[in-house]
Amino acid sequence: MSEKQQEVWDKLCELSGETVAQLFTDYHGTQLLSDGFREHLQDEGYLDADPEDECCGSCLDCGVWRTCGDYGLYD
Repeated sequence: MSEKQQEVWDKLCELSGETVAQLFTDYHGTQLLSDGFREHLQDEGYLDADPEDECCGSCLDCGVWRTCGDYGLYD
């Protein structure tokens, strides 16, 4: 990291998690709160999988982790 990056990192590490989250969403907007970021939090173990996200087994063995809603089966 550059010196400036290290300075920002050090400051962020001193702040509460809520303050850091607020700073990120203030700067980037709510795009950080996307479904993709939610999936990342699930993948990293910070959020439990949403029961609605679990495959029902009727996806014809497509091999892709999707919800039935993604295929219009239960809209």
